[in-house]
Order: sequence, then structure tokens, then C-alpha cells
Amino acid sequence: MRLRVWIAVLVLMLMAAGCQSGPQTREPIGTVTRPDLVGLIDWERSPLAVVFRAEVTAADVDAFERRNDVADCTIYGDNRVVYTPPGGLSGPVVFQSVSDEAIRVFVEELTLIYQFYNRSSGLDALAPENRPPFIETLLLVVNGQAHRADALGALPDGYYRDVTERCRAVADSPAELIPAAGYVSVRPITYNPERPSVEWQHSDLLNLAALNPDERVWISGEGAQELWRLLRTYGSDVQITQGETTLQAAVEAPGVTRFSPPRP
Repeated sequence: MRLRVWIAVLVLMLMAAGCQSGPQTREPIGTVTRPDLVGLIDWERSPLAVVFRAEVTAADVDAFERRNDVADCTIYGDNRVVYTPPGGLSGPVVFQSVSDEAIRVFVEELTLIYQFYNRSSGLDALAPENRPPFIETLLLVVNGQAHRADALGALPDGYYRDVTERCRAVADSPAELIPAAGYVSVRPITYNPERPSVEWQHSDLLNLAALNPDERVWISGEGAQELWRLLRTYGSDVQITQGETTLQAAVEAPGVTRFSPPRP
């Protein structure tokens, strides 16, 4: 009886949010122990489609260093959970492909326990010049409908942290993600002795100094992977030196970094 009540509440909340049962339901991926959720919760199955995302949105979205941004936690349409461990802007990115049921249970909890559809967004009501430098935002896209919430919508204390940790927990055995390819771009800068810097030691694999400034170039192989590791270790704003050249660099991977174009 209690299960039926919870299901009824979930259905009503999804309907109140403007959602309908997902038209794209297919043979579930993974074991099914909650058949009641199959058909009730579904999502676009593209590897670039965002099902859920928790991210700290920056006002300077066009800044070069934003190209390296990876959201705190994202669930993609192909069932990948991609996240950065808590504790800062740098550090490894990890991922895991999970079952449909793991995602559906997460959405169920987000709806019923975290009351996500009762949370709101205040960001869109602000003019760009009045927006704070950084804002915690949450996005859920299921059954063809998107719902957003953010700190300007009066999220309870600790809400963003708790929901983000629950998203990360969907992946119970993640592995480090190092993209095989990505869009590499560089921007020459003036060397600043007071900023962190590192020497690029893989010019034989990837000659950063030869790239055109700000141009995104699709590069695969060890050079791009070494640059990815460097940026995840030292952070997006690190100065990279190659000979007499000082620059900033970015590696954007579709379905991983927030602003990457689709692969060519």
C-alpha cells in the first residue's frame, strides 16, 4: 500500500510539473527491480543530452578558462554519470555507465524526497550585469520537460551539496575519465611570476606553441591526453610555458566538459 501511495505521489508531481510519460521508453538497460518506474520516467538517449546536472555557473561564461569546466555532476542520456570529486576546480574527472533503474530511482528520490519540483530558479529573472559571479544551479530533464532550480530560488541550506552528492552516488564504482580526443585551444599570455606555472614537456606529441590563438582544433592521441592530465592537475588558469611562449590551454571533450562543441 505504501509503495502505491508513493507511486501515485510521483505521478502527480511529474504531471504537475508539465511532464508526461516518456515517449522514448525502450528495453531497459540493466536489471529491473522497479518495473513501476519503467515508462513513468524516461529521457533523451543521446550521449550529449543532459538528464541531470549540478553545476556552479559562472557569470563569465565566455572566459577562455571556462572551456575546461566540468560540472560537479552530470547524468547524460547514454546513462553515463560524469563528475568531479568535491573539493575544488581541479582534480580528476570520473565516470561510470549505470543502469536505467539507477537513474530512475535517483529521479524518484529527487522528486519525492528532495521535492525538486517545488524548488525554483531566480537566475533568469536577473539581467546579466546583476548576476552574481558564481551560482549553484540544478537542472533535470525527463519526459521531454526541463526544470531548473538555483540558489537565487531560495534553496535550503545544504540542498545543492546533498543533491550533488546523491548524483555522484548513482555511480557506485566510477573510474577516471581521460578523453581519447578533444578540442584543444590555446591563448598566449604574458608570463606572471606570481601565478602558478608549469612547463609543457610533451611538445613532441603536441606543439602548443604552433596552434592558432583561441582556435578549437580537434586532436586525438597522447598529446591531448597529457594536456588533459596537466589541466586537471594544476587547474584551468595555470600558465603553461613552452620555450619562450607562455599560454593558457583548454581541452574540451563532448559529453564531458560543459561548453564543448559536438565532435567533428
